[in-house]
Amino acid sequence: MRIELILLGVIAIVLIVDFILRGIKKKDTTEKGLEKFEESIKQSKFNYILSRKRNIVSLIILVHLLKVLIHYFVYPRRRYYKFKRFIDGSTTNDLDKYFSFSWYIENIYFEEVWLFITSFIILGVLVWLFNDKIKAR
Repeated sequence: MRIELILLGVIAIVLIVDFILRGIKKKDTTEKGLEKFEESIKQSKFNYILSRKRNIVSLIILVHLLKVLIHYFVYPRRRYYKFKRFIDGSTTNDLDKYFSFSWYIENIYFEEVWLFITSFIILGVLVWLFNDKIKAR
């Protein structure tokens, strides 16, 4: 399970670094901007989506990552254990532990599924706020 977390972290870091490096590049001149604007008017909605494959894949990955993080930090689950009585009749207290982070990843589609809606809303607001900085890739 650790290798999946490492791969997920590497993908997230690559996306963030790529976003920052592309934002540093110089902006287009007004003439190039006008040409792109005219081309974008001619595109259909299907071509609009096809030209943003990378953005859509990034959104899907970030929704899943955000769902797991919200579930782990905001809605943690506890595991309850009850011990049996001992021979002398004494009992121990209930022991409760939180589930590990890997349990949240394994049960991403089975527990607290409604958090996907929350993740989509949070990322939708972020996309709306940074709309002028997000480019089709």
